[in-house]
Amino acid sequence: MWTGQYPGFAEAIEYGYFARLVPGAGWQECAADAPDAMPDLNRLYRDCHWDPRTQRMVRHAR
Repeated sequence: MWTGQYPGFAEAIEYGYFARLVPGAGWQECAADAPDAMPDLNRLYRDCHWDPRTQRMVRHAR
């Protein structure tokens, strides 16, 4: 169901995964309060997996 946010944004925000586009350097991880910060879906999909039971992205077990 459409919530008004891209899939994964809620989890990225919850886990503190943010990035910003740095000219000449590409996307870099940053703090949530950094200028131009946005949810980092690349990191979310690298560090998490889809849990069909909960219907959300969850961190990999370490």
